[in-house]
This record gives sequence, structure tokens and C-alpha cells, in this order.
Amino acid sequence: VVEAIHFKGGEIVKQGDLLISLDPTDAQLALQAAEADLQRAKARLTLAEQDSKRIAQLVTRGTATPQRQEQVTAEVAFARAELAMAKVSIKRAETDLERASIRAPIAGQITRPNLMLGAYLDADKVLVLAEILQLQTVVVAYDVPYAERLAALQLDELARVEEMLPLVTLRLEIANEIVLPETAKPDQVTAELNEAGMVTIRATFDNPKGLLRPGLRVTVLSELDEDAIGNLKLE
Repeated sequence: VVEAIHFKGGEIVKQGDLLISLDPTDAQLALQAAEADLQRAKARLTLAEQDSKRIAQLVTRGTATPQRQEQVTAEVAFARAELAMAKVSIKRAETDLERASIRAPIAGQITRPNLMLGAYLDADKVLVLAEILQLQTVVVAYDVPYAERLAALQLDELARVEEMLPLVTLRLEIANEIVLPETAKPDQVTAELNEAGMVTIRATFDNPKGLLRPGLRVTVLSELDEDAIGNLKLE
């Protein structure tokens, strides 16, 4: 059950920020029960170990049988196993309690919540609680005529499409007016040409001011990197 929603939508959140608090009652009770089991297991192990030492002394004196010593040894092993299981239950209960606090998995701008206070969340059903738009970097995809690009470069040494990528530096222009200062290198290109003879190239740009948003149309300005081309010709 949703106990608290810590965002309204539009905020910039950091990774790990608390977004939604679920009712922790069941998880808290489970943790308390696990802690009680742990104390019980510790006490049982202490008694078993004390009994084992006592029987060992009696066996030395001849007043207890080896079979009885084997029995208490097994009881000690059983008590240790119970203690180990109790520790696992503690960790499981702590994890369940942590899951009552839903935190941002990444940083970015969060949308409005898709749930209300008091809503019941079913773990077996997929529900998008909100979306976080990762705006620190954005991926820009654009098409270029492959043959014309090769002709412009005038480099017969290029054997693969990917070899064009380090030869250009990219900038972005918004509304045919604003050229952003951030630059990027293409980092991905389609292996085949489309029907128009184009290849689709993708590049990742830093977006420190959050000016670039998903769906925004931009003009990609491509500049030849003369140093990179010169190095290629020398090789």
C-alpha cells in the first residue's frame, strides 16, 4: 500500500532519491520475528556447546558413552545450521524492508506519478509508477548520404562505414539559430544503407543545461577533423 509519494513531477532527481514509501508494517514485523529467531538460535547454540563440553568431560571420566558424545556433537552442528538460517532470514527481512522505499534508479527529470496515496501495488502486475528522463546526455540520430560523404572525404583508404566516425566532429543547432557549444563524435552507424542511400548515424551529446529533450528536432552540423584525416593518410 502506498503510504507517501515524495515527488509531484518535473523535479530533477538524483540516483537513490526516495520517490515512494510503501506501508512497511508487514516488513517490520517480519524483521522483528527474524531477529527473535536469531536470538533463539544463538541461545540454542550456546546451550548445545555447553552440553557438548560437559559430555566430553564425562566421557573422559567414563560416566558418559561415546554415543552420547556423538549425539551432542550433532546437536551442536544442528544449532549452528539453525543460526546460519536465522542470519539469512534477517538479511531477507532487511531487504524486504528496504523495498518498502522505492528509490530513483537513475538521475534525471521525473514525470508525474502514475499512482495515488493508498493505492495497492501487486508485485505480480507490471505498473509504471513514473518515468525518469535521463537528460545529462542525449542520443541524436540523423541520416547522411553515404556516397556523398565518401566523395566529400576523398579517402579511398576507408574500407568500412565505421571508419568515417572519428573523422568528423559534430555540433547541434536548434531552430536554425542556436548552435550549442557541446561537441561529439559519432559512435554508431547502421551497417546497411536504406532505400534512399542513407546511413543512420547516432552520437551521444552532453546536455549540461537540459536544453535537449527527447523528440526535439535539431540540425546536425558536421565538421571534418583535419588532424584525424591527416593521420589516416599518413598511415
